[in-house]
Amino acid sequence: MTVPSSKSIAHREIIAAALSAVEGPAVRGESKDTLATRACLKAMMAGEPVWPCGESGSTIRFLTPIAGVMGWRGEFRCEGRLAERPHLPFEKKDRYVISGGVSSQFVSGLMMPVNTFSSEIMHKICKEDEIIGLDPDRFLLSLMADPGLWSGIPCISVRNDELAGLYGLDVPYSSYQQMFDTSGNYKLRNELEVIYRKDPSERTKRDKDVLKLDERVNIFNMLASRRLLRIFPLPEDTACRWYAPGDDLGAFVGKDSMLGNIVKIDHG
Repeated sequence: MTVPSSKSIAHREIIAAALSAVEGPAVRGESKDTLATRACLKAMMAGEPVWPCGESGSTIRFLTPIAGVMGWRGEFRCEGRLAERPHLPFEKKDRYVISGGVSSQFVSGLMMPVNTFSSEIMHKICKEDEIIGLDPDRFLLSLMADPGLWSGIPCISVRNDELAGLYGLDVPYSSYQQMFDTSGNYKLRNELEVIYRKDPSERTKRDKDVLKLDERVNIFNMLASRRLLRIFPLPEDTACRWYAPGDDLGAFVGKDSMLGNIVKIDHG
């Protein structure tokens, strides 16, 4: 089963292509956020002093650390409520203490605590603060520990009765398994392909509801495959890459660390 790429992945593909000097990816279903990332990155790489972000928080969070690494100098130009998002307590000081409940909508590329991440994930997938009695942290850990079990539990928010009736989904929650037919085909695929061919300005409320539902399914899929939460830094890696539990962790074998020992055991 192959689920269409999410908007989050599209941002990364656009940036990676630009920095690698290769032709940019053809994103199926351009959004205002991905268009903002293209425009902002183009201005940055052209040496322009003003970098337009529109109202895309993803754009400014992805590109702020890249600007620092590349040594680019300029001004991010924000629109709407993006400029109102918090940036304190990040005044210059030697030590930072941040509550785990603080919003991650900071205009920076700072890593956020895992429980902030889990809260945002639950709101994305479930649209609630808890599901079957589990708070965000327990939901995240349980899903990653037993994705097979969770694939059959109704936890993906479905609030459009028309879509639910058409695709045989339950309201207000459907399970990941319900998103596929008996042959393993993704039920939203055909309608998504039609929506992706439309200009964003021509999309209807139904189209937007389908895209939001698709995003929830994508996030669940990445969590279930343990590829979304990158928590393991590889010592001495010049690329400073962090790994998720679902990644190939073979590079950790032989390392003097608890993770290296675990991977060694898993590899036999």
